[in-house]
Amino acid sequence: MGVSSTMERARQQVIITQLFFLVFLLSLLGWYTSAEQFSKIYYSNGHTYAFQKPFENNSIIISTPATGLADNGTALCLTQQIPLPGSTNVNPDAAGRALLKAPVRVRDYITKEVQSFETMFNFWIQSSNTYLPGEGLAFVLSPDNSSRGGAPGMYLGWLNDSTDGNTTNHIAVEFDTVHNEECGDIDGNHVGVNINSLRSDCSTTAGYWDSGELKTLNLTTQTEKWVYAWIVYNRTGKVIYVTISDRRAKPERPLLTCYLDLSKYILQDEMYFGFTSSNGRDSLGSHISQHTVYEWSLGVGNLSAVNLFGDATIRADIVKPMKFKPILLAVVIGVAVICILVAALVGGLLCCRKYGQNARDFKVTELQTLNSVNGSGPRKFTYRQLSKATKAFSEYTQIGKGSFGSVHKGTLPNRKEVLAVKRISKTSSQGTQEFVAEVSVIGRARHRNLVPLLGWCHEASRGELLLVYEFMPNGSLDQLLFIKNVEVLSWEKRMRILCGVASALAFLHEDWEQRVVHRDVKASNVMLDAHFNARLGDFGFARSYDHSEDASTTNHIAGTMGYIAPELFINRRPTEKTDLYSFGVLALVIGTGIRASGFVEDRPLVDHVWHLHEENRLLDAADARLGAKFSLGEMSVVLQVGLLCAHPDAYSRPTMRQSLAMLKGDSPLKSLQLTKPKFGFSFSLGPNESLKLTNSATDNRHSELEFWVCN
Repeated sequence: MGVSSTMERARQQVIITQLFFLVFLLSLLGWYTSAEQFSKIYYSNGHTYAFQKPFENNSIIISTPATGLADNGTALCLTQQIPLPGSTNVNPDAAGRALLKAPVRVRDYITKEVQSFETMFNFWIQSSNTYLPGEGLAFVLSPDNSSRGGAPGMYLGWLNDSTDGNTTNHIAVEFDTVHNEECGDIDGNHVGVNINSLRSDCSTTAGYWDSGELKTLNLTTQTEKWVYAWIVYNRTGKVIYVTISDRRAKPERPLLTCYLDLSKYILQDEMYFGFTSSNGRDSLGSHISQHTVYEWSLGVGNLSAVNLFGDATIRADIVKPMKFKPILLAVVIGVAVICILVAALVGGLLCCRKYGQNARDFKVTELQTLNSVNGSGPRKFTYRQLSKATKAFSEYTQIGKGSFGSVHKGTLPNRKEVLAVKRISKTSSQGTQEFVAEVSVIGRARHRNLVPLLGWCHEASRGELLLVYEFMPNGSLDQLLFIKNVEVLSWEKRMRILCGVASALAFLHEDWEQRVVHRDVKASNVMLDAHFNARLGDFGFARSYDHSEDASTTNHIAGTMGYIAPELFINRRPTEKTDLYSFGVLALVIGTGIRASGFVEDRPLVDHVWHLHEENRLLDAADARLGAKFSLGEMSVVLQVGLLCAHPDAYSRPTMRQSLAMLKGDSPLKSLQLTKPKFGFSFSLGPNESLKLTNSATDNRHSELEFWVCN
């Protein structure tokens, strides 16, 4: 029955393919026009702007002293050329503005949320030995495109003394080359995101990531050296990403990640995009540079980025209406018909072959498990439903990504419930077995500190595995602890989160109908709801047992380095005690603000805290970002419980219920020995069996221990 329904879907897919090509044919017919050939830029609000080539000044509003476009219309000069040495015609108090004539609709018609947008441009801020570097430039979203309101100096041609702090000024991403302490600048070479103010909401020293290393990048140079910039706003994640580089290839990691909901600050439907810059003077002298933008592309909403001017290598497709003659029209029709026939033949063969294979992806027992869960807990969704909810899994709805795949935010039609859809990558190690494990465990378990699983989808025809959760608006604990420019997580919230995770694990270990071992407790798997309550998620590696059943060994070690209990490398047997070790590390991460994989003075996190405990300086491990805003007693308890749970000897660790009681103060702390215990283990091997253990040493090198048992 399953195979026949799959084959029916294959036939439906062929019909859809044919219809697609028919629509394609009709669109070709629609191109038949006698209009003159020109390039058009399409904005999301329906504005159409015709740009002749080369790019002309009447396509953009240029405010003096900006000199407009040079180099045959391919360079936008925002400030005048640097005066020659000895020149008497020097006026450093200058600000240039260049904004599009046509406004762009940035707010959604229905939700009024600011749409996602992306832009790429490159620039050169040319300096000289004669003068100090100019003030810098800014990419702006402005409520108007007038020449008024932009002052020189630290105002970057964007604001002035009276508009700074005004809620109608809106957004700028600044590339600042002067250290103005009155603006809260961190240095004289930084990138910042500014909302209605010269004081940046997020900022960092200019640089770019290269092979895992953050390299400094000077924004201003005397010799020509372009800076490439990418700015992306994701409306779903409410986050702005700013990336820069000294080359055209975009680094994989952004320089600046700034969590801001622009819908709170952009108060009108349409905005003007463009650039501003300025020179100025202060007690140190005149700040004069020539600020030039060479390339610019922009995309808003669901539209791909379109090149506005500059090198064609970054240009997206630009629509060019074409003149069709009858003979050309006949050729187009003939080619389209052939394409339909070929697509029907090839598509039918490929789809049937593909669907026939994927229909057997699940074993019979796995299907039975899913069907049993479907009647009592999470429901089965269709791929079409989830694709529609997430706008075809668009990058604009993506709120997370990892080796497992991606997570997208979505809303089902006619329902107000917001979803988080986990789309498991076809290359992920999480296959059908892990998928079924997660659905069967978290799908039936109900607890206030577990991420609610709303449903699942297995589309055999596409090889898709999808899990549907309740959306957690505050993201993961990992993000709040370690992403720069995010407000420091308060101690009160940290304590509530840690106790919430402990409560969830105690429920899974002792109170549910089966014993559940999570096997991957870590900060990134702790999600936070709207009230910062902890919700433990990602049960792909979970194992469940009857309460009277012993844990079994596994073929591979699951988990994340830094959180994995040492005995797992020996016996490969995940138990509640291995979850306890991971929880202990999590407690230390929350208390210290250091990643589980981090090192302090060449010591791993657990060894670092043990070292401070041995020197009677345990509280020195507290997260410095908290300042004095935490309870000394609670911090001491958290760190001691962390060390107790991360004890090298599994049998010396407390239970999860005992750990929760100690955290809440419902039971006294167990005694913690003065020095870190040595790691001991016992094991048995059959004849001629080999066991190899790789253990991370304190000097961050690796040592191997190998054992042999012979006849």
